[in-house]
Amino acid sequence: KLGEISYSIYLIHFVVVAAVIKLQWYLRPIGIAYFDALITTLAVVLPVVVLLSLLLYHTIELPFLRMRPKYVEHRS
Repeated sequence: KLGEISYSIYLIHFVVVAAVIKLQWYLRPIGIAYFDALITTLAVVLPVVVLLSLLLYHTIELPFLRMRPKYVEHRS
């Protein structure tokens, strides 16, 4: 399933990261910048990116994929 939404992940991840930074939704549980960024990525960014990517895939990408012609015909 992750492979199907990988293009949506690619398109949306930077927008989510920028929004987290701009809206200051980052976490600072440890006080060490590297670990705080890692925790924010795993706890905030990753779930939001995956959910938005699923939404984009099912509402935009999949309908367009269904409209494309078949490139290879099945031979019996």
